[in-house]
Amino acid sequence: MEKDLQQNNNSGVTVEEVHNGILEAVRTAFPLFQTVEDYTSLAIDTEGGAGNTPCPLPAFVLSMPSFVRDTETGDGLLAVDLHFEGRIFGAFDGADKERKLRELVAAVALLIDGNNFGLSMRGTRFLQAAQDSSLPALSHLSPWLLEFQVSICLESSSSIDDFIPPEEVYVSMAPDIGLKHIDKYTLVYKRGA
Repeated sequence: MEKDLQQNNNSGVTVEEVHNGILEAVRTAFPLFQTVEDYTSLAIDTEGGAGNTPCPLPAFVLSMPSFVRDTETGDGLLAVDLHFEGRIFGAFDGADKERKLRELVAAVALLIDGNNFGLSMRGTRFLQAAQDSSLPALSHLSPWLLEFQVSICLESSSSIDDFIPPEEVYVSMAPDIGLKHIDKYTLVYKRGA
């Protein structure tokens, strides 16, 4: 089973390598995307209404909201299934935009399914695609959500040993979060105090 997960004799793959591999493959295969990024360094204005766009369009935004333990390897590597989400929005305008959008989503799913992105891992498994209603502020951009899974083996990293704890930790409660509510945060930890 281990060889099924990793073909490269006891070597692990990092989460960062998987992210970069996916983004580069999408960027190369679909030059129509003006934005291909992970997570949201894209500021999404949820209060501004339909006129606002979070980034140059069309866009593909990747995230990894969870991962779970997979089969034991018995060699110090942790086998995991990474769950990824890819969002496509703002791809087309005009009368045929919905049909063209579905064709684009299918093409991205085809690129992702079975692809190992040049890494020592089993090919990605496409799970599903559907219209995305999780970000109402972007509904005017016809967002779609693709879900897929990547199985890799993680190995321990020395960078964990190099972790430096923060000087201070602050906390607040929703909806009073973010930079515009900084005055509502409470200091809960100060190193050396």
